[in-house]
Amino acid sequence: MRVFKFARGNRLLEKYALELEELMMRGTTQNKLRMVRLLVLVLFSGHVFACLWLAVSRGSPGRQSWMYYYRDGGDDDDDEEGGLEAFAAWSMWEQYVTAYYFAITFMTTVGFGDICPASTGERLFMVGAMMVGGGLYGFIIANLSSVVTSKDINKQAYYERMDTIHSYMAYRRFPRALRHRVHLFFRKFFEVNSALDEKAILNDLPEHLRNDVMVTILNESITSNYLFKGLPGSAVSKLALVFKTSEFGDGFDGEVVHHGDPGSILFVITGGSAEVFQLSTRRLRRESMRLISEANGEGFGRVSTDGDEEEEEDEEEEEEEEAGVYRGTLLAGDCFGELCALGIEERYNASVVSRGDSNLEMLVAAKDDLKAAFKVRLL
Repeated sequence: MRVFKFARGNRLLEKYALELEELMMRGTTQNKLRMVRLLVLVLFSGHVFACLWLAVSRGSPGRQSWMYYYRDGGDDDDDEEGGLEAFAAWSMWEQYVTAYYFAITFMTTVGFGDICPASTGERLFMVGAMMVGGGLYGFIIANLSSVVTSKDINKQAYYERMDTIHSYMAYRRFPRALRHRVHLFFRKFFEVNSALDEKAILNDLPEHLRNDVMVTILNESITSNYLFKGLPGSAVSKLALVFKTSEFGDGFDGEVVHHGDPGSILFVITGGSAEVFQLSTRRLRRESMRLISEANGEGFGRVSTDGDEEEEEDEEEEEEEEAGVYRGTLLAGDCFGELCALGIEERYNASVVSRGDSNLEMLVAAKDDLKAAFKVRLL
């Protein structure tokens, strides 16, 4: 029984030791430790300078000491030993605090001027102390600057990427409206995706560990989707680097895909909703004839399915045809465009519309990326 308790205690100790090691390796923890070390360095250096300053001053005779002049401004009518006797009447704590106060003022280059060296020994000591203190002050300022400017690594990579993107848009002279759209997209993109090079990090891991990591970071809407259910972990893990955040972010109002447009993108909804519409039968026939006409080089004019008969449609029918027939609502976990992404069809068979208040969020995967990830020949 004691052996089992010892083994259990050893496992707990190893667990907490690993957690402590992970905590100590974080950048924020290292910055906090650096701040603590700098604070200890300042306090200890001030203590050393204060003790040395008191020792040097006590060896200076009579008026040739700052101790004398520190007493009420050093009135000349006082006797020669008056200042020293008054200072000596202070408690050891008061003397130490006064010396420590002076040490901190010259170390931080504040220098109020209320305490000044009066003897040759004190001046020589201060020459050396100021040289050491100046170097220490520069060291502390440099470390503080490093701590302040060293952000979280992911945030630092984010700002570097955004700076590169803005420089590119300025070089290409993007219009203001387009710049704002690109900026908003990447801001949203990096909120849900790392700005770091995930591929470089994951490629350094052994295959079994890489698979476990990818399955962990993969969105639940992907793993629960009917397309990928039942796949082994090694196959599902490859999806983590295939899917990207869609440009149709929160607040988008309009068509995501249009019925009949060429497509090769798989969309998986991770939040919000979208509405699905299909063309009415009459318009679907007309679109088919239009595509055939374009393929034969006959132009883009409207083709009548009844020969010369071209009847005028009323306003309501025209609006219904333009909008299409409502087929349903897609929610988180649903997908569309899978037939095009898998190469079964070349054109989308429905229109998907996002409303401005639907809070639509999606992940997308291109046909070529899926093909490269699974190394299979899609139709």
